[in-house]
Amino acid sequence: MVINVVETQKVERHLHLNYLKKAREYLEGMKDELANGRWNLTVLAGVHCAISACDALTIFFLGKKHKGIKHADAAKLLISIEGLDQRELSEKTGQFIFILDFKTPVEYGKTVFVESDAQELAKRVERFYSWVNEKLPK
Repeated sequence: MVINVVETQKVERHLHLNYLKKAREYLEGMKDELANGRWNLTVLAGVHCAISACDALTIFFLGKKHKGIKHADAAKLLISIEGLDQRELSEKTGQFIFILDFKTPVEYGKTVFVESDAQELAKRVERFYSWVNEKLPK
């Protein structure tokens, strides 16, 4: 029997603000790159925005963040949050997984992203970031 354990790192809850700040900066970078037609950088900044936003949320609600090398495990941590509407959380976790699926191709793959890819990803990243931002105190 294989036990799939999500590697985590304890983080003081108030530090969620640092991760939210990183996410906001990646979001702005994503928008700038999209406006300048740099599709691969758009995707890269978008992926990192979503990861930092996810970390901010799990730190605030759980006092920990994903630590391992498989970022898909961050989604398992995200879906484990209690105190949020579970249907909404499930939907947003799916959105996060969609975004994460771009990580390996943009960083290591032979794929060169085109405008339509960048626009679709940016739209989803903005939605995910906005949702996370709504759930956290400022």
